[in-house]
Amino acid sequence: MPRNRSVVQRPQRGPRRSSSSAGPQPPTRLFSREGSPSKNVHFSRNLIMGPHDPARRSQSPMRPALHGSGGAADSPTIQLRQEQAGGRTTGRGRNGRDGRTAAARRGTSSNNSPMRRASGGIKSTPKTASGQRARDTEQSLASRTLPADELDEGWYMKSPEEKHSLICHGVEELKSKIRSFAVSFPPPRAELDAMSSLLVENNACLVRYIGCLAQGGKGGLEGWKRLLQDETCRHALVFGIIGQALKENVFSALCFGAGEKLKATLDRADEKSIGKEGFIRTQERADEILKGSAHSLTPSAMIAAVAPVVLQLEKMLLPLWAQGGTEPSWTAKNKRHELAEIVMAAAGLNQRMRLDGETVYSWPPTFKDEEFEPERMESFNLAEMIAQSPYKRKEINGSERAILPKGSEHKSEAIVRVVCFPGLVAYAQGGGDVAKRELAGEDDHAPRSKSNKRHRAEDEPSGDDGFRTKVLSKSVVLLQWGKQRLLTKEAGTGRHIQAMKEGSKKYEVDYEGFVELYDVFLKRTQQEREALQPNGSSWLPDVSRLWSPSRSPSQGA
Repeated sequence: MPRNRSVVQRPQRGPRRSSSSAGPQPPTRLFSREGSPSKNVHFSRNLIMGPHDPARRSQSPMRPALHGSGGAADSPTIQLRQEQAGGRTTGRGRNGRDGRTAAARRGTSSNNSPMRRASGGIKSTPKTASGQRARDTEQSLASRTLPADELDEGWYMKSPEEKHSLICHGVEELKSKIRSFAVSFPPPRAELDAMSSLLVENNACLVRYIGCLAQGGKGGLEGWKRLLQDETCRHALVFGIIGQALKENVFSALCFGAGEKLKATLDRADEKSIGKEGFIRTQERADEILKGSAHSLTPSAMIAAVAPVVLQLEKMLLPLWAQGGTEPSWTAKNKRHELAEIVMAAAGLNQRMRLDGETVYSWPPTFKDEEFEPERMESFNLAEMIAQSPYKRKEINGSERAILPKGSEHKSEAIVRVVCFPGLVAYAQGGGDVAKRELAGEDDHAPRSKSNKRHRAEDEPSGDDGFRTKVLSKSVVLLQWGKQRLLTKEAGTGRHIQAMKEGSKKYEVDYEGFVELYDVFLKRTQQEREALQPNGSSWLPDVSRLWSPSRSPSQGA
């Protein structure tokens, strides 16, 4: 469960808001749009080309050891059990163990009342979908449109803590909707050859998403087949595909559903404020959106913006429906309503966050092959991981310890196999109550000399300086017992640099058996094109040349 925790950051000496590095920068605007191959609807470039690689593996966050009260590092099984217990524990601390308010916890456990979305969209006409599928989708969205009362004066009068609670509630409810949608996918047939139906040219975008979010393991192509045929893994993949698409095409928008005029205004303002501090840019953007909200944000325009994303997601997920042996025509149409509610809820969250000028919301990346960290991750398959744990309980010196039996070293770590949904972190100015309490504690233990008091009065920060962070929602990941790849563990460290200088091949040896899914896709589709030509040569260009390294995401292994 998510855990809200404020962390005080001590600022450097000097005036506040002096540079862009003093605070976190808001997400950048969307890429330019381009036409879909279907020619019936326009989609953003991200959904056509696949997910954007936010950071390379070497930029993965550090993984400090988690220590228990006794000082010894907790085993992965103990961490998973603590995470499971945390999901059932309430009333610990001011807002419970997970740090959320009671209202937020109630919202997470109930699926009967969908989040009341912010009224959104624009009055000017955006690029809209066309065709019968688009009309059906827009009618479905219109029937689910709630009264536009979310962005009234009451929202702006709420305190930052109240806004954070509502955002936390909304994200948790969104994750619950996506999970319910994902687990409704039909189970695959055991005799199904998943690769033959997936690795076709029409599924290039889906292949890139799967490769970016998941890893097949050392089994090569067979590992990918097992991943696609396993029911739990398929559910996690659907969860991850939707989550990544929402992150890059809804949450990254400066104001999702904005018309051409408002988008142009926001783009110009964003470019002009590049050198400013992130908090200032966030406030200025919120002011611009609020200035035009009275005549620019309408439910009909929001529907026009949501429909293309719904249709593109539906099209991309159809191969996974077809793999289950069901009829995609009626299954997709029935599920379209659920998918529309998911995208609509994400759109409302985007507008809420963009209209909160006091907080910078960030979606920090979580990578496949990372080791499980309960502080910022929650497991999609927690019960399964605990049941399959290789660790055995043993009593040593009167205390129970987790012992790894000999021969199980290759599965001693809980590793991320599929990234399902990103986490959400809020940044706000000032240290808040935590900073004031800590500074007051320092005063109680500081020397009482007049010179010291004068020095502190002139130079020391107050509780209103710096910034604080709060984890509003953890990332969701599918775990497996295994061993982290050596490059993931050592990338960017002194050992990695030294190995590169010495020309060591240890990373290549450790990588043996892994296969990049997109490489398999390129090879197979190229062979199919060549087979269509009598002379063995293809008249189509090599697909691999169309993807430059700078535009290609991490395809996965």
